[in-house]
Amino acid sequence: MRNVWKRKGSRLILGECRQVMSGLIAKGELFDAVICDPPYSSGGTAIAQRQARTSSKYQSSDAKKVHPDFLGDNRDQRSYLAWSTMWLSQCRQLLKPGGMLCVFIDWRQYPVMSDALQAADFLWKGGMAWNKGQARPAMGGFDQRCEFVLWGTAGKRERQGSNGHGGFALPIVHHKYRVHAAEKPVELLKQLCQCVEHVPGGRVLDPFAGSGTTIVAARELGLDAVGIEQSPEIAAIAKTRLEKT
Repeated sequence: MRNVWKRKGSRLILGECRQVMSGLIAKGELFDAVICDPPYSSGGTAIAQRQARTSSKYQSSDAKKVHPDFLGDNRDQRSYLAWSTMWLSQCRQLLKPGGMLCVFIDWRQYPVMSDALQAADFLWKGGMAWNKGQARPAMGGFDQRCEFVLWGTAGKRERQGSNGHGGFALPIVHHKYRVHAAEKPVELLKQLCQCVEHVPGGRVLDPFAGSGTTIVAARELGLDAVGIEQSPEIAAIAKTRLEKT
């Protein structure tokens, strides 16, 4: 566990999220929001599809640029529920009373993540759809062009701040500019971070920082952010990106 990048109130930490969060809890650190995009352990209905490398699961077959594999994406349903409950429970300890949780998930793992969120003692408040505007065709059915953001709170939340929209229509990051296989648009993360934009000295935690999008979005809104990334290769990409922004 070590700081890969640090500037003013924000930093990127290399390490496994549960180990790093244990250290943050021991230090008494607290955050106003946890906004994260964990591995879905999804991407197929058959076991061979689910256990495939992320560089093949989440990238089209004609992609010219292959992104580094991200870790922790091959759990079965039962272990995914147990693992999610564990790291979400640590997030619960790191949030101030009434703090916000926003966690990305796809349609396959939506029920499991909603169970884990509640098992970790969050008040589940609902789910928001992110319409990406494109999807693989599903002949004879309906394509899956939405991913979802489940949100909840660490206990009762005071009614303050702006009224956020319960859905988003934003295109995915174009493949020419993408540096991570599952990269989310900065504007999407900025809209989520606005839930604590009104908090003086607001702090955001992302246990699955990836290429650092949450940190970039938080800093653009004047918020501090701490991101955790397990893969040294992906953390290096995030560091390069953060130093340029």
